[in-house]
Amino acid sequence: MVGLSSFIARRKSRDLAIAMPRSAQTNALGQVISDTVIDWHRNGFLLALEKKWKLSASPYLSNMHKLWSQKTADETAYICTKNKHGFFPVQCQTRSLVAAHTQESKATRQIGLYFKEFSGIDLSFIYDDYDRQRFLTGLEGTVFLMLSTLILSLLLGIGGAFVVESNQKISKYMVQLISVYAGMTPPLLQIYLLLFGVGSLLRELFELQLSTWLVVVFCLSLYTASSVMRAVLESCQHLRIDRPNFRLRVSSHLSIAQAYEGAAGSISASLINVSKASMIASAIAVPELLSATTSIMLDSGNVSEMMNTLLVTFVVLIALTNRLIKTLENKLREKAAEIYE
Repeated sequence: MVGLSSFIARRKSRDLAIAMPRSAQTNALGQVISDTVIDWHRNGFLLALEKKWKLSASPYLSNMHKLWSQKTADETAYICTKNKHGFFPVQCQTRSLVAAHTQESKATRQIGLYFKEFSGIDLSFIYDDYDRQRFLTGLEGTVFLMLSTLILSLLLGIGGAFVVESNQKISKYMVQLISVYAGMTPPLLQIYLLLFGVGSLLRELFELQLSTWLVVVFCLSLYTASSVMRAVLESCQHLRIDRPNFRLRVSSHLSIAQAYEGAAGSISASLINVSKASMIASAIAVPELLSATTSIMLDSGNVSEMMNTLLVTFVVLIALTNRLIKTLENKLREKAAEIYE
């Protein structure tokens, strides 16, 4: 924003720039530079230098002079002055002047800038196209990551329970061993071991590069599948109290529905927990919501606003995930009731 963080003047094919980080725009040095650059625009100092050194006319400097020298109707004050929150009016914020010209983009940007001006809350992902794209990309990545992990956790967990229930000794013991490893090893450690341990060997020996996204999905799912499998097997053990011959069978929809119903509470808790743990992906630079939010905070300096936005977004995502799981449970109960009839 001109007067707040940067000044750019055209000098033939070269640029002269004064720039400061957004986090410094409210400190003493930032205010001095801000006021100085504004004065240069208002009193025509930069335009005079342009003529003195016979530089080609810059529309940018001309527009900025008109913008910052505008006065109120009674000519007693400049229009572009800071409000109580320390922000300039929307029409004085050059971010809105250099942005894209689509009507939709203009409308969204104006809403965000007016909200910032009157509330003092800087939600840059509303009025800044680049921040908005980063936020939406991170949100999309998080949703896809959560859904993929939920589905794979259920498949691996219930699949593992089928193998254990089949009583094939070698397969049964292998699955139980993997389950113990997966359940006792923190998912972040699993990710590091697979990506930097196994992944390094694969790159060195076979020139294969593991996908960071697939590594995160697999490790989170494996960790959660261990809990899902235990819950299903405990449900089967409970069902065998009344029916000693009960076995979980792929061909029996009734056995699957009954076993899942008995384990539904534990499975739901495990799936909700892994949904929350999806933020671990940011540790290995997977583009999800936490990494996108962090990038926006570093560039825009709006730490409080973005952290609260992250909190609200995750609360909504977890609520929707919980609703999705409950819907699945209800469908299974309805299926079991149909089979009983």
